Amino acid sequence: MAVLVYLGVGISSSPTRLPDRLFGYFGPEHADALQRRVDVLLDESWLAPDEWAGLSLGAATDRLEESLRLAHPELSEAAVQAVGWAFSFNNR
Repeated sequence: MAVLVYLGVGISSSPTRLPDRLFGYFGPEHADALQRRVDVLLDESWLAPDEWAGLSLGAATDRLEESLRLAHPELSEAAVQAVGWAFSFNNR
């Protein structure tokens, strides 16, 4: 849920980083740690240009999402798709 809240899924027309929403949703005792965890996840969620050379942005996003599913089985499908949304938006 932290990924969805932080990226603004359902409230923003583009992926963003909303630490105040984490604070409001999870409270001060959890928000900072969750923000760090999601930031690390977002930092590792990219493909080098040669990893998606010849692929459309959609196919590259699918590849990224599949790698996330394998590397982070704890993530919900909605969280994987939210990270894919951020990747796709940032590489358009």
